[in-house]
Amino acid sequence: MENKKKYNGYELNTDFDINLNESFYRSHDPQLGRFWQLDPKPDERISLYSAMGNNPISLNDLLGDTTRYYNNDGNLLYTTYAKGYNNATIVGDKQLEGFNKIVGGLGELSLKQQAAFDYVAGMLNVGTTYDIGAISSFYANEADKNNATSMNGTPISSMENLKFNGKSINPKSVKAETSADLVMKDGKVTVGNLRYPNTELTSTYPPDDMSTQAGYTGAHIHTHPNMRNGAFTWSRGFEHPTLNIYPEDGPSPGDQSRTAGDMNYHNVRNVVADKKYIYLINGTDKQTIKIPR
Repeated sequence: MENKKKYNGYELNTDFDINLNESFYRSHDPQLGRFWQLDPKPDERISLYSAMGNNPISLNDLLGDTTRYYNNDGNLLYTTYAKGYNNATIVGDKQLEGFNKIVGGLGELSLKQQAAFDYVAGMLNVGTTYDIGAISSFYANEADKNNATSMNGTPISSMENLKFNGKSINPKSVKAETSADLVMKDGKVTVGNLRYPNTELTSTYPPDDMSTQAGYTGAHIHTHPNMRNGAFTWSRGFEHPTLNIYPEDGPSPGDQSRTAGDMNYHNVRNVVADKKYIYLINGTDKQTIKIPR
């Protein structure tokens, strides 16, 4: 049987000799090396027609319809591509052996098979499922939405000659993180309705009254702004401060340490989302699960 899964996992459509790589949302023309449609979640800084951050080797953009199963150490166990599903399930340690036996003989699941599989997995309580589609939408809707007004307590309005990585920037281009609570709904961890926009550049965590939301899990999600991996410098009188921000991609040490403390009280991971990845974190870099957006 011919394998029609080609470029980036897209299915090659040879009907009428059109030869297009088709995904759920867009068609890719291999003759032109371009997509015919706009990206439904574009990065305007690159192109409305771009994909995978212009890095199709390291990143993918199959359908936005993917279910992944991991163990608690962050190792990928099984992946399915049934349309309409975009989840990640972390299988519990006690259920791991049984789960591996079940998926050992499974191939790719149809939509009905995926629904049946999820029903059985829910009945057996194999693990915790995260709604990756909702988490990705949260980032797309909230990232870089609110301006930062201070850095480490210093008002940005009082800063002169503000630069990022040596280049002058408009103070209004400095964005802060947005936080939200994670709630349990329909058997999945998803994003709650309340939003907590921060104004302090280095502030992440929402207020303590989030537990008022129905289904609150004790965990939270926050975005990482696109302006990161560098240093802010400015002048203020005779001072010339420097603030290094997010020295590495992914969760910061503060994110990890806070999560390690949180998980003493609940078993739902905190989530960090940036322009490339979603991170399900539990206090250690080694066990953090990194999922392409």
